[in-house]
Amino acid sequence: MSVRTAHAPRAELGQGEALNRKPMNGHKHKPAPRVPNESTGSSSKSAPLQPWHLEFAETVAPHLDRLHRLARRILRSDDMAEDAVQEALTSLWREGRMPPNPTGWLSRAVVHRSLHLNRCRQRRRCHEEKACWHRSENQHEGDGLRALEARELGIRIEAAISRLPDRFREVFVLREVEQMDYGAIADALRVPVGTVRSRLSRSREALQKALGECGWPGDDGGSLSPA
Repeated sequence: MSVRTAHAPRAELGQGEALNRKPMNGHKHKPAPRVPNESTGSSSKSAPLQPWHLEFAETVAPHLDRLHRLARRILRSDDMAEDAVQEALTSLWREGRMPPNPTGWLSRAVVHRSLHLNRCRQRRRCHEEKACWHRSENQHEGDGLRALEARELGIRIEAAISRLPDRFREVFVLREVEQMDYGAIADALRVPVGTVRSRLSRSREALQKALGECGWPGDDGGSLSPA
């Protein structure tokens, strides 16, 4: 994977010793970028690591494999999972200091980036399908109309989801869209299972209300999708 920024991080084990990640399930992982040398903006094996470099490396290194598994579970793609983890690490690197709960921060950052990449992929597929539909709309006018109505409903639902608070939206998407079980969601977000259930219930209620105001036919109190 190409490095997208000259100052993107790479977790290291010691002074200049690059962290070699072990492959999981037969997949070969591409290494994350090196910690840059502040004076030159480039990596150097001989340059001593600065305090923030060391703290970053020591904090991030134990979580890399878990974060990659989390991203891959959402994206179902090793390359996209690597991108999601890389972007999360870059965001943390740019903070310049550790948050109070680095483990939870990293988990949430990877979840958010994974969901964002997944939405981008779905939009690309939607545009491709729409282009194909326009080419054949005269031949399949009835099917095309139904597909268009389904897309419009999907846009409404996605807009309603995007307006949810982060803590509700991430639980809803992981459960209803990605079909992750409660235990896996709790582990990913570092919260109790009871919290996952509570946030999921409240997110469903909020979405039903929002969609009901738009005249959505499913505003009868039923769930948006099977629990």
